[in-house]
Amino acid sequence: MKKLEEIAQTEEKKLELAEQYLEEDAALFDEFLKENDRNASEAIKVYGYLLSLNVPRLCLIYSLCCIVLLLWNESVLRYGTSSHL
Repeated sequence: MKKLEEIAQTEEKKLELAEQYLEEDAALFDEFLKENDRNASEAIKVYGYLLSLNVPRLCLIYSLCCIVLLLWNESVLRYGTSSHL
């Protein structure tokens, strides 16, 4: 009987730790989503600005690609992996 209690306590500790990790992951994911929204908003502003300048389409596409790469690089550096994208 004592052995079962020890096993139950060990499993309960494992569950509590797993719950803590899940909460931390959820908080990180929420932060990522908020940052992604800010980045998307900023990209839309830049896009609108570039459109207002009447730059050639090739320059516009190049500029947008650069912005996407910069945002992606920032995300990789912050989160350590590109799997969040």
